[in-house]
Amino acid sequence: MPTLPIAKLVFWVCCALVLSGAIPESSAADLLSTQSRKAHVLRVAGAQLPVRNDVQKNLEAITRAIEFAAREKADVLVTPEGSLSGYAHNFNAAATAQALEVIVQRARQAKVVLVLGTRFSATDGARYNAPAHYGGDGSAG
Repeated sequence: MPTLPIAKLVFWVCCALVLSGAIPESSAADLLSTQSRKAHVLRVAGAQLPVRNDVQKNLEAITRAIEFAAREKADVLVTPEGSLSGYAHNFNAAATAQALEVIVQRARQAKVVLVLGTRFSATDGARYNAPAHYGGDGSAG
């Protein structure tokens, strides 16, 4: 399995944090700057989860991962591709949307920025597979 170089991971996590409003753009610039004299610590938790086509099971696994990330004082939790919806073209869009509301609320309560891999349906009926970023305050990016 290919790995993401740490510099790219930090870049994308900073983008998620800025988009979600969890940190101001100037703080992200400090995090990315090699010239910065400030010490910044960004704790990122990665959830290695089995991706099932059962949204309820995925919801339970991601909830446990959010709780773990909060206990470990992580700022960000990253989940695998399709981790909520499952990785199938005929995923249950309604169940995924309901589970997403629960997951966002849990992340908000835990104050963990969530980079969630999931499929979703847009209002026009188109379906997408992309990471969504949810701030610790529940905002989406």
